[in-house]
Amino acid sequence: RSLCTYGFPLKKLKSNLNLDLSYQYARTPGMVNDVLNAANVHSFGTGVTLSSNISDKVDFTLSLRPVWQQTRNTQPNFGDVAFLNAVSRAKLNWIIAEGFVLRTDVRHSLFSGFSDGFNQHIWLWNLGIGKKLFKNERGEITLAVNDLLRQNRSIARTVTEVYTEDTQTNALTRFFMLSF
Repeated sequence: RSLCTYGFPLKKLKSNLNLDLSYQYARTPGMVNDVLNAANVHSFGTGVTLSSNISDKVDFTLSLRPVWQQTRNTQPNFGDVAFLNAVSRAKLNWIIAEGFVLRTDVRHSLFSGFSDGFNQHIWLWNLGIGKKLFKNERGEITLAVNDLLRQNRSIARTVTEVYTEDTQTNALTRFFMLSF
């Protein structure tokens, strides 16, 4: 595994920009019907994140992280596979009025190269509004809704030396939460 990150300030935007590259390699041997096969899995990722504290009232983060994974088997009849999983995200914390805070987090996940029915776009939007309380605003009460669009799904791909499996499991969908 390797991960390289480089970050630097963007003074005009009062923001920070972070760029990263990642690579992961795994080799998994196995035997099926007395035939030795090894799955060589290469994962390449890149990412860009823009984060800011442009004022004491606004804080935001924008990011994009695609990961391309390719599996090559030593036995040609075991089938090679490749897929893309990309996640983009936008977060905002904004003090909109005296002591009131708006928080929103939108995440988009793209699954491409999966089995039929698993190539999907999933949007997950969380939204909350809070009110600062007490002296020096040391407390807060917040009403939030998670998965506002009711699209939360859990999709995963497992690649071994013997098979490739795409799964979708139940995930917690929309719920409301009052927190203090």
